[in-house]
Amino acid sequence: MSKVDLQGIRQVVCSYLRRRNYTSAHEGTFEVSAEVSVDEMVKRAELSARLSQSHVLTVNNAPPDLAAYDQQFSRFKNWVSKLSDDRARTELGQLLPLILSHMYLDLVGASSGSRVNNYKFLKRHYTGNISNSNLIEDLLALGTCSDLLGRPSVELFRSEKSEVSLARETLNQLRAYLISYESAQLLQVIGQWICLPDPSISGMTAEVDSDNEEGNMSKQNSEALPEPPEEANAAKDLAAALATVKESPVQPMPMQAFFVANSKTKPVACASLDDDASVVAAGLESGLCEVWSLTPDTLATGNAHQTLIGHCGPVRAIAWYLDRALLSSSVDHTIRLWPNETLNCNAVYRGHNGVVHALSICRQNLYFSSASDDLTLKLWSPEFCHPIRTFAGHMKAPTALQFHRNGLYLASGARDNTVRIWNVSDGRTVRLLSGHEGTIRSVAFHPDGRTLVTAGDDMQVSRILGV
Repeated sequence: MSKVDLQGIRQVVCSYLRRRNYTSAHEGTFEVSAEVSVDEMVKRAELSARLSQSHVLTVNNAPPDLAAYDQQFSRFKNWVSKLSDDRARTELGQLLPLILSHMYLDLVGASSGSRVNNYKFLKRHYTGNISNSNLIEDLLALGTCSDLLGRPSVELFRSEKSEVSLARETLNQLRAYLISYESAQLLQVIGQWICLPDPSISGMTAEVDSDNEEGNMSKQNSEALPEPPEEANAAKDLAAALATVKESPVQPMPMQAFFVANSKTKPVACASLDDDASVVAAGLESGLCEVWSLTPDTLATGNAHQTLIGHCGPVRAIAWYLDRALLSSSVDHTIRLWPNETLNCNAVYRGHNGVVHALSICRQNLYFSSASDDLTLKLWSPEFCHPIRTFAGHMKAPTALQFHRNGLYLASGARDNTVRIWNVSDGRTVRLLSGHEGTIRSVAFHPDGRTLVTAGDDMQVSRILGV
């Protein structure tokens, strides 16, 4: 009989527990609380494994579909009713009448299917384990009336998100369910109409993925995000930086106007300067893009100025794709590529189902990313007209983007007042930062790669060290 190496087994188990944030595990010994059974530990490990999987969910904001709503809501309602945890079953039961009401109103608003079938959907599901809802009772009483969405009670209900507070374990179970099953339209309804505050977030906090070092990126071509410094040092560095800014004399830079935009006829929505500061491009509310040469040399087309026509809605973001082309995004849900040689659009990228607010270029891997009202970020390669990866996680539209200098991470800010840092290779969120009280308008990495600066509608600029 072979001898069992208990010390080796103990070290392997302790190493595994430490990677899973069991801080009480040490090399010499580890203890298992008598209150937690082996089966419970296995269940928790399985849940942790599922939650650590990729958060890349394909959410396309497709129009409401009665059959999909019926299938996904039925499955979700049955899953809630069979939960063994009484607290989770009660808390998630709060979501059922809200989701059902919004699904029904979405169907009515989109004129999806007949009014009678939509009404039957509402009536069929408002039974059993769904708690009483005054709104649903009113909707049932109104029947199939044509002015349903104009009723004051309905307008008030749809005027803002409904906030539902869930315990951390309950929220984890909900996330695991949404990841494990095909629930695209259910997730879309929750993301659009229901706010689920994360109980683990308090002030400026960060959720760190403990498996970063276990990713499929080799150490030779990766640059891991550094560990956060101590809070005291971070505060001291920030105070010193603020003092430097306040005490430094302001030296105005000489300025020269190359173009003056008339705010009535040609309002400018965005602008971008190329790497060598020789060409500037602007996106206009009219849907046009304007390009000017800032040097005596003219553009490749032989002109000092050129107008680019293609978008059928206001331009919201514009960026230079290295020295190769110009990228622009618009309210028309598309991204267009304009090569420098001709400045004629030769590629249209479709995949978003909302306004594309922001663009960012990954200089290392020659990718670019986009952020849209459909609550997703997308990763693109110029060679393909369809996205190669979709990032989902923000509860409101993302509005700002920037790649880390190593090209392996992407920071995004959104209208949900949070900043997320994503692992580009697999789409996971590796940092979740909160603290702003308004929409995030800008995110920027310091060239050293260790500092992230964010700015929002709350008139605050935050410097986050050791991101």
